[in-house]
Amino acid sequence: MTPEWQARLVLFGATLAYGLVHSALAARSLKHAIARRWGARGLQMHRLAYNAWAGLSFLPLLWLYVRIPHDRVLYVLPAPWRWLAFGVQGLGLLMALDGLRRIGPAAFLGLAPERAHLTCRGVYAWVRHPLYVGSLLFLWATPVLTLNMLVFYGALTLYLLVGAWWEERKLRADLGPAYDAYRAAVPMWLPRPPRRPLPCDGSPRPKNPRHG
Repeated sequence: MTPEWQARLVLFGATLAYGLVHSALAARSLKHAIARRWGARGLQMHRLAYNAWAGLSFLPLLWLYVRIPHDRVLYVLPAPWRWLAFGVQGLGLLMALDGLRRIGPAAFLGLAPERAHLTCRGVYAWVRHPLYVGSLLFLWATPVLTLNMLVFYGALTLYLLVGAWWEERKLRADLGPAYDAYRAAVPMWLPRPPRRPLPCDGSPRPKNPRHG
């Protein structure tokens, strides 16, 4: 095996390991233990530390990515397809930003207590995981794709797919029938206009916040 393929496999494995630790630190059992010991303030501090760790620990992955030698370009989209790709990337970014706005950026980052309610306004009325879907659109609508990007994006995609499945389990356990009704009405991956009234922010308040 060539050194560059060894480096790509290391990057792929390190990215999956990052996702595994990322999911473990957001586990319901850990959050419940923190809540029992330190209450809402402890959960807020956990969220803040969790996001700080997620950002800092992603930097070594970027370092591994840029250090892989002998990259190879797989395709370069010509105009007008290049502009269409940029448009899809912009749509993905807007989707993720609207999802973040709906759940509250301060609470998401751990700068404020998380609100305990089911969010299904805005982009959440179209798709259940807009942050994940928007991220995937931004990644794969790239107008230039190299072999190293393919490996890195493939690992990130696998992490997002498994992470969404893991989050679905947590949300169903935390939010109960309200989330089951939302899940039946709104698709997980392919956005579509809402077809029925949704169990939104006016629903009974559950025990835990919308996003873990």
